[in-house]
Amino acid sequence: MFFIDTCDAIYKIKAGLNAVQAIHQAMTEGGADPSSWTDGLFFVTGKLEEEADRLEKLLDAERRKGEVTP
Repeated sequence: MFFIDTCDAIYKIKAGLNAVQAIHQAMTEGGADPSSWTDGLFFVTGKLEEEADRLEKLLDAERRKGEVTP
């Protein structure tokens, strides 16, 4: 389960980073005012933070079990 959960978190982080890059491109090259993308940017960064926290908890729990050495 640890491997699958870790891979899932990594996938979501990579997807979030792709979304941030797309939003940045839309802000700089799109026809709309860059401020119109602010809500989307904050949403994605919030989700990235959630996934990073989840990954940190997974790794910490695994380390405490002694299966991963620091």
